[in-house]
Amino acid sequence: MWFELVLTGGLLNFVVLGKPADGGIDWNPCDGREMRVTAERPVALSGRWVSHRCEVRTGPKSLLRDYEFGYNTSFTLHQYYYSDDCTTPSYSLTIRGVLNEMKKSWMLPGAVDVDYTVTRITVMPYTQDQAELLQAAVLKICPLARFSAQSWSPFFSQEIFNYDLYPTTPLAGSAESGVSRIDVEFDCLEALNFTFDELYLIRLQRRRWRMPDDPGRHNGTIASRRELYTGETPRVAPADSGQEIHRPVSYLADFLIKTDSEITHCPVCRAIEAAKSPSQPPVLRDRKHQPPFLQSELAGQWHSVSECESRPSGSFIRRILTLQPDSAEWQGEYQHYTEPDCQQRSFTILGSGTFTLEEPYALIPSAQKIDFLVVNASVTAHLDFVLQQLTAPNNSDCGLGTWLLNSPKDITPTNGCRLLGLTIPNADFNIVRLERDTFTNGLLFLGQDYQESAVPHPLNSPEHFENSATISLRPTSFQPALLQCPPRTQQRTTLSSSAATASSSSGGGSFSSTSKSLLTAHRRNHAERLKTTFSFIMKLSLFVGVPILLQAVAR
Repeated sequence: MWFELVLTGGLLNFVVLGKPADGGIDWNPCDGREMRVTAERPVALSGRWVSHRCEVRTGPKSLLRDYEFGYNTSFTLHQYYYSDDCTTPSYSLTIRGVLNEMKKSWMLPGAVDVDYTVTRITVMPYTQDQAELLQAAVLKICPLARFSAQSWSPFFSQEIFNYDLYPTTPLAGSAESGVSRIDVEFDCLEALNFTFDELYLIRLQRRRWRMPDDPGRHNGTIASRRELYTGETPRVAPADSGQEIHRPVSYLADFLIKTDSEITHCPVCRAIEAAKSPSQPPVLRDRKHQPPFLQSELAGQWHSVSECESRPSGSFIRRILTLQPDSAEWQGEYQHYTEPDCQQRSFTILGSGTFTLEEPYALIPSAQKIDFLVVNASVTAHLDFVLQQLTAPNNSDCGLGTWLLNSPKDITPTNGCRLLGLTIPNADFNIVRLERDTFTNGLLFLGQDYQESAVPHPLNSPEHFENSATISLRPTSFQPALLQCPPRTQQRTTLSSSAATASSSSGGGSFSSTSKSLLTAHRRNHAERLKTTFSFIMKLSLFVGVPILLQAVAR
């Protein structure tokens, strides 16, 4: 049996978790055996949680996470940063602290708000160049004697943050000790542009699936896997909000898996488990499939891996994307929901257009540039309060004619929908990465851009623009993966028939010559507008204002 101590309302409780299934068979998202994913209550964090893939954060930054939560509410978290796709370690951070309180989140159903205190953070460089870089950066922020006494060296940890949880040192200038508080407590995290806020919002969920029938071994056993999602705080304020956000409003794209799970199909998990300390950073194998990708490799239908993806401010979404390389056309269906189980759909966006696969992306070696052009779009309201908002008198520029519940409304004739932040036609300068999971299912990653910094980067700017040095348009991190199942199971997720209807009713036949000229025009004349306008494809699912507004009407 599995037992665990859990923190509930500041008290430690003894909980029986159950008996693990024999065989250690992992969940294949394409075998059709998944049961409903549920949030766990109470939250049992104690144990070791690790990344299941090489994660890419805004910057870009490649990293692996190895988090351990103790039975006494303490935690030790290791973050390993790499100069490539998790094959060449640069440095690691070790974060220590204590959990103080957990309570139900008021923003995201199924989530938990956590109050915690970080007490100590150390950094360990893995190369001499990285050691010199880190030391120079820290000295600019914290010109303390402790950081300049001797040169930093690889594989030696350096303390860059310390908070005395139970202070015993007198204040600065005290005659009793002669020790200044600044020698005990200091914060040099700005040197690494590092803020640690992901634990403020977490979701612990259990994914259950029925094992394949195997007489004598499983006999239809229900197996499960525990997944830990941590929070993501936008680094850029939402459009027109006028304020920054300092706490997570959604989850990071990548979840953590508990290491005591009976899972055999996670080589990344095993590599991290083998790393016993920061002095032995995990190193993954080289990525097998590197760009340039062929346009034919994108062909087919791709859909959300998980039943529900979280987006900022309590929005949840499922995506279905179909790419047709022969005609360079795409169709997308974006289903928005009001709760994390994705049972109650609020509205659906259907879009179509053309795409062009460009050269490899210099900032992320495993990614390639891809340009989408949005030519047609329609919106379907599934709830009364959404319909009321879309048909309000001050929203006359969102489609023509009468709106009906559960009926798609073409918004192409009005050049989009201002309420949803959509402009049609519109261009999205994105990135794409292709992988295969351990079951050889296809995974497609598209760029995530609501986290992007406004700081220009010459490598992050399309060369097509005349003023490319001052414009940053492409993402540097990824959304959750889209999955492509083998042909025998792909039919379980089909593009809504209304998508085809909307496409044809909007004139979505052949886009070849028209779309190329439109895309060229957008590149030449509208670069500045694209910096502030939400692009439709994929960016729509990240729009912050709409979920807040619609939820307010519902209440």
